[in-house]
Amino acid sequence: MRNITKILLAMAVFVTSVTVVAQGTVSGVILDSEINTPLPGASIIEKGTTNGTTSDFNGNFRLNTQNSTGELEITYVGYATQTIAFSGDQDLGSISMESTEFGLQEILVTASVAVDRKTPVAVSTIKSADIDLKLGT
Repeated sequence: MRNITKILLAMAVFVTSVTVVAQGTVSGVILDSEINTPLPGASIIEKGTTNGTTSDFNGNFRLNTQNSTGELEITYVGYATQTIAFSGDQDLGSISMESTEFGLQEILVTASVAVDRKTPVAVSTIKSADIDLKLGT
């Protein structure tokens, strides 16, 4: 009975240590490539998982990864998506995002004003004979 307990304990320690080793921390700074300013709110996702984070106001991010190696997918509205490989605990440094230039077609907005009426409410004149006819009396 003691041998079974020792074996189960050893297996539990081994499985736990493998799980801990398979994780890492990846960090970096997301910047605009043209003017070198931080991009707050950029989305950083570990590819193939739902694990992700967003960059802070200064463009910094820190992500505890589920795998020791893999790829990060970095997206930001108006910028081209980037995929960057990582392995273990790694500081990726500055990551420059390039803007995707696209334009919208010109639109024309027109408006008109309602014509003022002589009276502000609708008024109808009905004769008493018409009212009696409709009431049936």
